[in-house]
Amino acid sequence: MAEKQRIGSAPSDAPDVRQSGKIWAGILGSRITAQSGQPRELVAVAMGEAAAAEFQRPSDSARINLCALQMSAELAATDTIDKPLPKPVKSK
Repeated sequence: MAEKQRIGSAPSDAPDVRQSGKIWAGILGSRITAQSGQPRELVAVAMGEAAAAEFQRPSDSARINLCALQMSAELAATDTIDKPLPKPVKSK
């Protein structure tokens, strides 16, 4: 959704996830790397491919909005309890 928002093709009622989506992708990538034991670079490539594939097919706006709201709620809850968020890790 962040990419659709960057190019102006996202639904107007969708929450703005351009900045928080970057943070969330870093957190999610770190979780997947830790749980799967896969190298960070492989996880980054897989996440990029999954996002590209999702971007190419028709979207279920309700599902995407729900995911964005859940992401925002988790980020807000983490921020509220003063727990530092992991920094997104840039792939080499």
